[in-house]
Amino acid sequence: MCLGLHDGSDRMVLLAARLGTLVLFALAVALGFGTFSRLPPRDVTAPTAEFSAQRAYEHLKVVGAAPHPPGTPRHAEVRDYLLARLQALGAEGHVQREALFAPQQDIPRPAATVENVVGRFRGSSPGAAVLLVAHYDSVPTGPGAADDGAAVASLLEVARALRAGPDLVHDVILLFTDAEELHSLGSLAFVRSHPWAREVEVVLNVDARGNEGPVLMFETSADNGGLIRRLGQAAPHVHACSLYAEIYRRMPNDTDFSVFREAGWRGLNFANIEGSIAYHTRLETVDQMDMGTIQQQGETLLALARRPGEVATSEEGDRIYINWGPYLVHYPERWARALLAVVAMVLVVVLRSGVRRGALRPSRVAREAGALLLAVVGAGALVSLGWPLLKILQPEYRAFLKAESYGNGLYVASFGAATLAVVLAVLALRRRARPSEVAAAGCLLWTVPTVFTGLAMPGASCVFIGPLLSATVALALLCRSFDRTARPRVVLLLGLAAVPSVLLLAPVVHDLFFALQLDEAGLVAVLLALALVLFAPSWRASLGRATPVAAASAAIWALGLLGCGALAQRFDARHPRPTSLVYLLDADSGLARWVSSDAHPDAWVEAFVGDASPIASLEALPEWREPLRVSRAPSISLEAPEVVVTEDHTEGEVHTIRLRISSRRRAAFVDVQVMSARPPAAVWLAGRRVEGSTLVDDSSKQGVLLRYWAPPPEGFLLGIEEEPGGGALGVRVSDHSYELPAEVMAGPTRRPVETMPAPFREALDEGIRVTRVVDLRPAP
Repeated sequence: MCLGLHDGSDRMVLLAARLGTLVLFALAVALGFGTFSRLPPRDVTAPTAEFSAQRAYEHLKVVGAAPHPPGTPRHAEVRDYLLARLQALGAEGHVQREALFAPQQDIPRPAATVENVVGRFRGSSPGAAVLLVAHYDSVPTGPGAADDGAAVASLLEVARALRAGPDLVHDVILLFTDAEELHSLGSLAFVRSHPWAREVEVVLNVDARGNEGPVLMFETSADNGGLIRRLGQAAPHVHACSLYAEIYRRMPNDTDFSVFREAGWRGLNFANIEGSIAYHTRLETVDQMDMGTIQQQGETLLALARRPGEVATSEEGDRIYINWGPYLVHYPERWARALLAVVAMVLVVVLRSGVRRGALRPSRVAREAGALLLAVVGAGALVSLGWPLLKILQPEYRAFLKAESYGNGLYVASFGAATLAVVLAVLALRRRARPSEVAAAGCLLWTVPTVFTGLAMPGASCVFIGPLLSATVALALLCRSFDRTARPRVVLLLGLAAVPSVLLLAPVVHDLFFALQLDEAGLVAVLLALALVLFAPSWRASLGRATPVAAASAAIWALGLLGCGALAQRFDARHPRPTSLVYLLDADSGLARWVSSDAHPDAWVEAFVGDASPIASLEALPEWREPLRVSRAPSISLEAPEVVVTEDHTEGEVHTIRLRISSRRRAAFVDVQVMSARPPAAVWLAGRRVEGSTLVDDSSKQGVLLRYWAPPPEGFLLGIEEEPGGGALGVRVSDHSYELPAEVMAGPTRRPVETMPAPFREALDEGIRVTRVVDLRPAP
């Protein structure tokens, strides 16, 4: 009887140890997320020298009230408001107005008349200045309250707080760039020609890809040591990991910071990325903007700008950095290989010791490594099927151009649960395997990305080296106690060994799930699965015989979240369907057409384009290479763009034609297609001469394609230089405005509230396009 009581007591202690370990895991995950939660927004009663999200919100109500892309009246209103606020704060404020041509960018090659709003606050010590940057233009499909209105409002409030605080030592320049959404032409203009540009020592740029979530510092310039040190001192609550910078530099994305970095300037780039379904849509409204995000944004910038001398401190080389709880851990990048070598040697010593003790049998370790690798690959493959499955469960998701939906949060949770289910299922099937051998197999799998990143991507190595060291400690414990893993002390020690890595990895996995699209979630699932198998013995020791039940529960949760998210969602006024519809008028023939790029049009779009089969191309949209749906439309009277030949002469062997092109409708942008048998010798635009052969690519048969945003009322000049024997020469000129014609959109045909203009479609979101062809020299 005494033995029975003793056994029962041991079971209770073991159960308590297991529950305690699971609680430790949960607390580590919660702390990993909670440390970086948005800051509580402060109201207008906050001290004047401190940042208040509510005060910034008053500016946001003006800046983010309506779409304001360049070339629109609303854009001019926002520009004037920003200039007035800077001057009211005592800044040396002005508008930098400049015509710019960036032929190195994508086709159509962009040009624009940009209008940057710039303000400077002088400090007591002239010299190096800190540049705070946010772009004030929006896309035509959304009001831009998040991208980048919130940052613009934050900068105005930061400027006010700086003025209310101690006297500035160094100068602070505020730059509200124009045309960031148009290949960052505004920042390019500032770098190239603004007289203050040469005095900038460090840049702090703020952007957004959503309307909520914590602020990430996701990109740095080269030689970032001093910047990272100061960030850790001033704003450790900001998400920052050098892994993000390694990933971002391999992506095709750009912000204004790309221009500053390529110019050799030093600085940091910030953004929030959650709530991305609202990005560039009509949902990106002021009332939907997360106030906590604004508060974190503002406090970070204020802390870094208040002591610019420290921010600008130069330090040779880069630093690797990652959040660990409330701290930003950072160290020189040159340490990466040394740390890798040390951890690898420790692992080798532990593995050899385990083999000598009989705790590790190489053949069995290899078998367990194969099983765990199957779990990792299986989890990644299963999650990769999530987006295709969602489009089957909810066919309307095919309307999204990107792999995102209104249920992203539910789906991320579902994918995480699915990954956990796969790993636990494999562990349940391998329940007879020695925990020490499972641990060794997990360490060997984790070693692969650790070695790769340590050698090829040192900035990413911080995610892998620390966890491998923790897992090696757990492996050493198991090699000494491989036959006593059911003891409470061993269970707790295994849990404690895993907790630091859980604290480190939880926010990284969270950020990556939201940074990538749903069709890329399988990549994050692989990382999560690797992390789970790295500490597989901790899971097994904590769950015991309940491992199969936990696997089944995780699978049920995964299916439930996926099904509820997909089946419960419908397009409505709060969750509108993106649609594409453009009114296209050929001014030469009077032919009007409706054009849509929707692959799966809804009933409203079908009412205009009918059931016509998609066509591969359209002459009036030469840059568009995806199928289009086209149908006849009622013709209305619209002024065509004006083309005037101002010069036509031959000098030597070069024939030059100069045109003045203007939009009599005051459209937002003008497209020009130079139609000739071969590329012209050169093109002049915005005062810049460019070789014609550099303006076309190998796959382009449409000739030179140019796009001029925000053309001045008097128009812009285009010069074309030709060599002898050029053949026929003409230009197709089209101007585009961001509205549908009121004459044909009244009454029952107006846009339903459950739809919205589709983002990311360039000239095929919503609008009126009037096109004409001018023959400059007929074919002989």
